Amino acid sequence: MPIGIKFENLGQPSHIRNVVVHDCTGNGMLLNEISGSALLDNVWVNSCNDDHIVVGDAVSACLGVSLRHVTSEFMATGKAGVRLRGLAGNVNTGSI
Repeated sequence: MPIGIKFENLGQPSHIRNVVVHDCTGNGMLLNEISGSALLDNVWVNSCNDDHIVVGDAVSACLGVSLRHVTSEFMATGKAGVRLRGLAGNVNTGSI
């Protein structure tokens, strides 16, 4: 399925800033294979036909993904604004 923006092999630290994604037929943003930490800052994703922001597969070395000023609007029915998928180890979702 098509993806708006796909990030592979994000190293430590990664900062994704000032991004607008809209009207995609698949995911708006996909983050795969994170080693270290990632920050999404001032990101806006809307009107995609699948999950808008997906933290994906092979993130066993991931130290954290931080979201700051992130907006997700007009998700398709049954889809998520932010989906955490394929996480290994302990996950603290207390601040989600």
